[in-house]
Amino acid sequence: MRRNILPLRVFFRKNMSDNEIEDIQFLPGTSTGKRSVYEPKGLQKCKQVICSPTRAVLIIAVSLAFIFMVALIAALARPPYQCQKLDAVAVANSDTTPLTSSNGQTFPWNSIRLPTDVIPLAYDLFIHPNLSTFTFTGSTSILILVKRTTNSFLFNANNLTLTSNELYQWNPETETRVTKMAISKLLENKKHEQIYIETWEELTAGQQYLLMVEYTGYCGDGLAGFYRSAYETPSREKRWIVTTHFESTDARSAFPCFDEPALKAKFKMSMVRDIHHISLFNTEKIGEDVFVEDPNPEG
Repeated sequence: MRRNILPLRVFFRKNMSDNEIEDIQFLPGTSTGKRSVYEPKGLQKCKQVICSPTRAVLIIAVSLAFIFMVALIAALARPPYQCQKLDAVAVANSDTTPLTSSNGQTFPWNSIRLPTDVIPLAYDLFIHPNLSTFTFTGSTSILILVKRTTNSFLFNANNLTLTSNELYQWNPETETRVTKMAISKLLENKKHEQIYIETWEELTAGQQYLLMVEYTGYCGDGLAGFYRSAYETPSREKRWIVTTHFESTDARSAFPCFDEPALKAKFKMSMVRDIHHISLFNTEKIGEDVFVEDPNPEG
């Protein structure tokens, strides 16, 4: 008896999803007219290319390499920037507008930077603060070295009243003052916070000199230089302290100096205070003495 083998008929509903269509298979020997249903459509092929991890990593790597090469070519094709080296003299001549000193005379130096003809070697500082009036007096002895023969030099001071200025030739072997140098001119430039000193005689290159300056100042609330601040004790008592803050150019508000980072030097400091106060430094203390003030200095 002959049997007719009929192909298996597969029915599917409309609006089947792509995943459902991909799951449909046909028996061997049946009609292959449904190839358009069995094979993935063009949109499915695109999805397979984009979502493949290996291909995605490869595409990203190639893209990044291309961007890097474009940036590198652009950077190498740019003309190099020419840096101009400026020394102290060039900076000084950059501004031709004459400056006026506090006494009305023309200030002979236009740059905010100090010239390098004279540099500091060491400082010997003395300061006496008064926490009742918030004023202080001080003296600064600066050992300087002349790099180039000149009859003038500058240093920094801000909101300080200079009461005395003396200059001596210095003997480094005996560490003593030798000859007093006569100062012919002293000018102050408040805009650039500079003091200009001119001498009758030339200062010889390679020679050391000692500059001695006495001054007075005021401890303000500006959080710069030598300033005042207050705190409360556990019993709610208000007490005052004076503190220093020298960065970056505020040391000149506490004492006359060559106040530039490149002009570093050694320091020695002495301070006079009331016996019930304390003094704190960020270096080792060498010694301490007690002075008794004469209640009747004239008698």
